[in-house]
Amino acid sequence: MASETRLRVRYAETDKMGVVHHAVYPIWFEAARGDYIRKQGVGYDEIEKMGFMIPLHDLTCTYIKPCVYEEEVIIRTRVVKANAVKVVFSYEIYVEGEDAPRAKGTTTHAWVRTGDFKMVNLKREAPEIYEMLIKCVKEDIPDEI
Repeated sequence: MASETRLRVRYAETDKMGVVHHAVYPIWFEAARGDYIRKQGVGYDEIEKMGFMIPLHDLTCTYIKPCVYEEEVIIRTRVVKANAVKVVFSYEIYVEGEDAPRAKGTTTHAWVRTGDFKMVNLKREAPEIYEMLIKCVKEDIPDEI
């Protein structure tokens, strides 16, 4: 199921016009992704202690309407694809009371072993995390898609 993370736009995240700088959105994606994973019952720190990491492979962001200083943004995060070697998250950024997103994006991550960064088959090496991700995809993406 989708997770919602709320953040207030800080002054340091804006430009001279009070508009959120484009480089901030990936940082918000990371915050929301960490929150999403934590809500599934495991944190990044626990995953790393198990010997795994999920470095970023690809990032997209479409800017629709700017966010501005002091707005409270809501980042809706979902897992849209997961398999034994990668996971794809999607993000939609809203402002309270608005139906249309201000921005949308995705991040794709590969499962690697901590230390040597060699890709791993998560289904084989950490089946409990693999099953959690597959469950998320099934809950986040309805059957009609």
